[in-house]
Amino acid sequence: MPDPNSLVRHSFVTGAIVAAPAAAVLAILALSGSLPWHWAAVAAVLIFAGCYAVARLGLADLETARRFIVALRPGEKPESPPPLPAANWAPAGRLASAAGETARAIATAHQRLERRSAAAEAVLGDLPDAVLRIDRNRTVLDANPAAEALIGHAPIGQDLTGLLRDPGFTASVERALAAGGIEETSFTLHGENETSVRASVRRLADAGPGEPAALVVLHDETARRRLDQMRADFVANVSHELKTPLASLIGFIETLRGPAAEDGEARQRFLEIMQEQAARMRRLVDDIMSLSRIELEEHQAPTGRVALLPILQNLMEALQVQALTRHITFRLERRTADDDTLEAIGERDQLIQVFQNLLDNAIKYGREGTAVVIAVARAGAERLPPPRDPREKRPAGTVEVAVIDQGEGIPPEHLSRLTERFYRVDRGRSRQLGGTGLGLAIVKHILNRHNARLTIESKLGQGSRFVVYLPAAAAAER
Repeated sequence: MPDPNSLVRHSFVTGAIVAAPAAAVLAILALSGSLPWHWAAVAAVLIFAGCYAVARLGLADLETARRFIVALRPGEKPESPPPLPAANWAPAGRLASAAGETARAIATAHQRLERRSAAAEAVLGDLPDAVLRIDRNRTVLDANPAAEALIGHAPIGQDLTGLLRDPGFTASVERALAAGGIEETSFTLHGENETSVRASVRRLADAGPGEPAALVVLHDETARRRLDQMRADFVANVSHELKTPLASLIGFIETLRGPAAEDGEARQRFLEIMQEQAARMRRLVDDIMSLSRIELEEHQAPTGRVALLPILQNLMEALQVQALTRHITFRLERRTADDDTLEAIGERDQLIQVFQNLLDNAIKYGREGTAVVIAVARAGAERLPPPRDPREKRPAGTVEVAVIDQGEGIPPEHLSRLTERFYRVDRGRSRQLGGTGLGLAIVKHILNRHNARLTIESKLGQGSRFVVYLPAAAAAER
């Protein structure tokens, strides 16, 4: 409410100012004798009283309207305006009403902007690329979570070019701030892990001091470059693997057409070697084609039910002749109760390929005269030998198949790389045994498609243990 003393004072002054012309006219009439003095005085008092009353009502309404308008000032966050006050004077009421409508429009616009800002912040926060806004001095004003993850900490308030420290990137930022347009560059962030980054810098509309002057987008290209490098390495490895047997074939063909054309004994020996080299090339091509098909289907999870025991028994019979050449025997151990269901979710042909590769490796790298154990257990069963690493836990809801050999073992530094393409612990021995370097890579990709796992344990002088964890059909039904 307005101050009563102030209201009386302003109303008195306003009433006196408004009544002054009428009082002057009455005084003139009284001086001229046209109006008695006492009537002139009474009329002047009445006019003043009326002017005072009107002024007081009007000023009270204006003061109420003023306070109402002050209450409508947006401040940091305007809410819905207070109720419109009652007005005795129409202009004051209209003024307050107009102010109220304006405040409501401002509040609505502000809420709309807040919603849009929240939506923009949500989109910015979900972007996989790092996005930052900088001012004219290259100081970071704001950054999304991806930018903080890429840089390693919150960069707000710091010089971006000082954080990234790449001359090419710094030059791109300077050119964008000076000339506008879009500047792009690539560089490498050095830290615990090297990160390849493609940067795009774009100047925003002219901004004042402390306002955003440029938008910086940083795209992490590390995965793409690694993939490109993997492709290049794959092509190089395939070329190298094919080059040796192909050179052998060409050399023997030239020999047979020349000096050994009439040498029957040499011809027979060379043809056997040529057959071995051609078979090696065929195995390599078959594995490459198989790996390509598996990668194409890797995102399509299989849904069939596969009984594992018949697969393992058939493979043992099929590989028996190969195993006998090294005096190796197979032993299948069903470490489950009789009523346990040893069925997995998967594709039969691909699972046959997984266990064939594992058994083939066990035959090749196991010591002569030893046994290869194939142990099968139900999900969560404690019948398999415990993992050598106490931190290793068995996944729930799986069927476990362990292939255990008694070979020379694998040095620990090689275990994590065994499933890489063309990776060999002993290249010479692998080629001598007919390996292509793709067997465990094929196993890994097939198990990825099956949402399965492979663990490898090995101890020098004692042998290796490969355990496959497949989703159990019984668990999937539950």
